[in-house]
Amino acid sequence: MIWLKHHWKHILLVLGALVAVTAVIIFFPVEEDLSPLRTRAAGRDVYILRDTYGVPHIFGKTDADASYRLAYAHAEEDFLTIQQVLLAARGRLATVYGVDSAPIDCSVQFLRIWDVVYANYDTLSPDTRALVEAYADGLNVYAAYHPDKALPGLFPVNGKDIVAASVQK
Repeated sequence: MIWLKHHWKHILLVLGALVAVTAVIIFFPVEEDLSPLRTRAAGRDVYILRDTYGVPHIFGKTDADASYRLAYAHAEEDFLTIQQVLLAARGRLATVYGVDSAPIDCSVQFLRIWDVVYANYDTLSPDTRALVEAYADGLNVYAAYHPDKALPGLFPVNGKDIVAASVQK
C-alpha cells in the first residue's frame, strides 16, 4: 500500500499513455502502401478486350499471362467478394466482419485447409503453380492501383491463398 501511495502518479502516467496510443491506433490507422505490388505486372504480355456486353476476352502470350489478366478482370467486377473469399480461406474473416464470421474461420482450422495446402502445393505441376501465382499477382496489382478498395492486412496474396480458397469451397 505504501508503494502505491508513492507511485500513483507514475501509474496514472503509464495508463494515460496506453489510452493515448490505443486512441491513435483506433482513430488514425496507418494506411498500407500497396504500390510496390505494381511491379508484379512486369513482363506480362497480355491484354483484354471487352465486347459490347462487357464480357472480357483475355489474350496472353502464355496461360499464366491470361490468368494474371483474368484475376484483374475479376477484381474489376467484384473485388470485395474475392477479398472476402481470401479472408475466409486464411481463417481471418472475423478480423474484418466480427464474431458472426468466427464459425467460418474455425472451419478452416477444423478442416486443416492450410495443412493440406502446405503439404501438397509443391506437388502441383509447375504450370498449375504458375497459373495460381499469376492469378494472385493480378489481384495484387489491382489492389496496388485501387488501395481504397483493398481490405486491410490482406495483401499481398500468393498462389497458396488461391489454392486454399478453392480447397475451402
